[in-house]
Amino acid sequence: MERFIDWLYTGKLEITEINERLSSGTNKRQQELVDLYVFGDVHGVPSLRIAAIDELFDYFNHYNPTAC
Repeated sequence: MERFIDWLYTGKLEITEINERLSSGTNKRQQELVDLYVFGDVHGVPSLRIAAIDELFDYFNHYNPTAC
């Protein structure tokens, strides 16, 4: 919820924990972006979904260019 409120006021997704891994093996940044996408979908906020997808795309392009 905190990330959503920050996004409402700034228009930016400020997610800085890039290298921290979760027990599932996924990156914390990836998980937070997916969670924001789902939050936007459930609550009918298409611009949040778009912002989350754009950030995920940029993340995968930057940190794993062969994945896209």
